[in-house]
Amino acid sequence: MFNSDLKKIIKDSLEAALKVASLREALEIVSESVIEYYPDKKIWFTKCFGKREEFIAGAGKDSFLPPEKIQLTDKYSVFLQNFSDLSYEEKETIISGCKLLINSF
Repeated sequence: MFNSDLKKIIKDSLEAALKVASLREALEIVSESVIEYYPDKKIWFTKCFGKREEFIAGAGKDSFLPPEKIQLTDKYSVFLQNFSDLSYEEKETIISGCKLLINSF
């Protein structure tokens, strides 16, 4: 079942992230908050330049599982590694928070 603590963590990290000056700092705050809640996962953000992607920020530890790429906007993506055991609602909460943050900068 969906844990409402995740909503509070995302909300608090978004509030903190929106107070910083750069997108990189904001994404670091969100990444670290998600990994603090899910310590066995990895999340990272990239900016797309045509076929090439540049790492912006992220947190977590590598696993041998392939990451899931989610396009947040036409220029930004988030990669989620080892998130397959999360419920749809948990994943959507994280993704929606990331989209909100990216579109705020």
